[in-house]
Amino acid sequence: MKTAILFYLNKTKEAEQSLQKTEQILDQLPYLRETSGLKVLQGVFLIKNGKESAGRNSIDEGRDMIRQSGHTYYFLFIYQLLSLLLPKSGASSDAVDYYHKEAARYFKYCESDQLKPDIEKQIFSII
Repeated sequence: MKTAILFYLNKTKEAEQSLQKTEQILDQLPYLRETSGLKVLQGVFLIKNGKESAGRNSIDEGRDMIRQSGHTYYFLFIYQLLSLLLPKSGASSDAVDYYHKEAARYFKYCESDQLKPDIEKQIFSII
């Protein structure tokens, strides 16, 4: 979460350091759910660094890991994170639209659209 907040605030160097620390921790304690979030954030960083294809692959790898972990509720967090960070990463409108549609499909499947305003409120309250 710290990495995402730093990225959102455009504190790129600090965000990259935080990402590296998270990577080191997850190398020692490879929890699948947390590693999936790391993959998503790494993808956002790749996009910011002009490597959109590799970034999208990393994001999709993270999404696959979420499915594998069985913690599919984590998509609630991940899609909100992507909604906030992809536009700041310089992602193409195609990438932003794709993940927006994926989020909408997930929210519809889970019938969680009614929770979305509360989730957004929670996220914005800490940023």
